Amino acid sequence: MAPGEAWGVLVGIQIDFEVSAGQQVYFLFITGIIFDNSSIPNSYVEIHFEVDGIRWNRPTIYITRFDVASPGGIRLSASVQHYNSTMTEGLHYVSLMFRGSNVNDAIWDSSLFVQTFN
Repeated sequence: MAPGEAWGVLVGIQIDFEVSAGQQVYFLFITGIIFDNSSIPNSYVEIHFEVDGIRWNRPTIYITRFDVASPGGIRLSASVQHYNSTMTEGLHYVSLMFRGSNVNDAIWDSSLFVQTFN
């Protein structure tokens, strides 16, 4: 998935879940980011949780690449997690929104985990 300045949704990364009375929710997102060498001298990738169609400003993944060249670009792993004890009862869904400064950078090999518990 290639970033760009407009917000996009990571296709295929969405979980529907149900919260019962008194339950808390734990979210974990793990991904890889590739900064292409065309994004020199600097670029960024930003990723947020989107719950029930609303982008959460916190927590966030915000990674900046500075003026560093590397054969094949720079590849790294990133993760973000969140614990929420105030979710309302009922059905919800979570997905991921992203943007970045260079369309040649990429987000790859992503996993999303949601757990509800008392």
